[in-house]
Amino acid sequence: MSVAVVLTAAVLLVGCGNGDTDRAGRSSDGKDARTRPGGDATASPAATAATEMSHSEVRAGIAAGMRAGGFSEPRFGASEDDGGFGVCVVSGQTSTETDPSPKDTALLAGELKRQGWVQEFFWTEEGMTTLAMRNGVWKLDIAGGTLPKEEVAERLPEDERAAARDFTGLSVTAVDLACQDRVYKSLSS
Repeated sequence: MSVAVVLTAAVLLVGCGNGDTDRAGRSSDGKDARTRPGGDATASPAATAATEMSHSEVRAGIAAGMRAGGFSEPRFGASEDDGGFGVCVVSGQTSTETDPSPKDTALLAGELKRQGWVQEFFWTEEGMTTLAMRNGVWKLDIAGGTLPKEEVAERLPEDERAAARDFTGLSVTAVDLACQDRVYKSLSS
């Protein structure tokens, strides 16, 4: 898969996902996320706390990593509790003047490692960067580089294509894989 495709997917996911849950599985509206459609009603609050980070904790960790790399604070999209996969995703992006440097991205990765994230993959070539990390049930993908407006436009709904513009920076997508599995099971039954 090309970095342009990964970067575009990450850019387009911004807005797919706010539905914060705390370590006890409660969403920001106070409801128990484990008893919602797609939630794991058998998980105890203690088990949830031991294995999952909240969306807010993931966002804070990513933001700290961005600061460590000298990047601006990311703009995070809102997680949607629509009964679908949006509730499982934290996505964001930060723009840069030039393609993100491998050195700065390595500093970002170093801060995430300090927080307990494990680096699975780090690739950089000709102004493009891909970083994959994991922490418990969370999978994090960071893609960096420039995506030409023509490629952004191709992936937008037709009525939004005229507003497409080049994007240079980092796109972040973190997925709670346990949540993803629960939603998949609920949609499959």
